[in-house]
Amino acid sequence: IKQGAKEIQGIILRAAKTLAQAREKAIAQAVAPILRKQGDETLQRVAAAVRHMTRAAPPDYADPLQRPAFSYCPKLDAKPFFERHQFPFLRALKDVKKPILEELKSVLAETNDLEPYVEIPDDREAQWHELNHSSKWSSYHLYKNGTRVAEHCARCPRTTEAIEALPLVRLQGQAPEVFFSILEPGTHIPPHFGLANYKLAVHLPLIIPDGCAIRVGDQTRQWVPGKCLIFDDSFEHEAWNRSDQLRAVLIFEIWHPDLSKAERHYLASALAAYSNFNAKLDRIINESLRTAQPPTSASVTA
Repeated sequence: IKQGAKEIQGIILRAAKTLAQAREKAIAQAVAPILRKQGDETLQRVAAAVRHMTRAAPPDYADPLQRPAFSYCPKLDAKPFFERHQFPFLRALKDVKKPILEELKSVLAETNDLEPYVEIPDDREAQWHELNHSSKWSSYHLYKNGTRVAEHCARCPRTTEAIEALPLVRLQGQAPEVFFSILEPGTHIPPHFGLANYKLAVHLPLIIPDGCAIRVGDQTRQWVPGKCLIFDDSFEHEAWNRSDQLRAVLIFEIWHPDLSKAERHYLASALAAYSNFNAKLDRIINESLRTAQPPTSASVTA
């Protein structure tokens, strides 16, 4: 039995290695035109980010509190919070904060349209047990995992127009991610990490009672209504609402300012190839499972 288990393990390991090599080849083909145009030297840090994404190489984090769940890009300015003056395009939101707030209030009037932000299998990640499938932390997405939610965008036209005019991160299957985030009174979001450090989270505070704050890395800040808060969510972060009223912010993502246009293009192309490869593999596996014949009683007996 042990010998058979070792043989099966060997088959699985060889198959995993073959798949990893095929995926790396697909990514290499996708970024090859960018490499030819820009040269290897100008794209070294984003190439390292892709190697972390595919688990081809371990990352070398700049800060012990920084542990992105998906991909780490080295040699980017690593700090918990960024200041608003670094992103002049965010000033455009100042003129539409009132219409955005009105659209949020319209959404809140129909709470059935909100959905729990945390929805994962119950046996995973015990830290999310209290918030999993719970209205304590709910959301209303305009974009989710890079896909536009047309019905929600139509219901919030001024918000959608304002956000779509910004230089959002656009990554297949991952971004944009744009949503109203609603935190009920007495709710605490536990410490956790975002997906990657090549993008920053932006909060536009809308309804902020006293007793609400967010910690990112070793810094804690309070939201100020109408003033964007920009942070790197690859740092450990948590948030809380210790008031007796709900807290609401609009959340979206922008690129880390250190990244060049070519580097952003490289990351977008690599992630598209990565996502397409995994989706194709899933289709093959699902089709194989669907068409597989169950063993007959005769074959089981034999």
